[in-house]
Amino acid sequence: SEFVHLETPVKVIRQQLGLSQQEFANLFGVSQRTLANWERGQKHLIGPARALLKRFLRNCLNRR
Repeated sequence: SEFVHLETPVKVIRQQLGLSQQEFANLFGVSQRTLANWERGQKHLIGPARALLKRFLRNCLNRR
């Protein structure tokens, strides 16, 4: 069963995956600063970034 949903805050998703900000940013293909902004709510995941996160999570879950 899925342990995260897209509505789950990015920080919680990253922590549940056991990744540092830099590791998650590298895997997701964004800068650490962008990830930090998402986690603080200063920037929001919309459009392509939101779709990419959904796909990324699906791939992570399929590997478990």
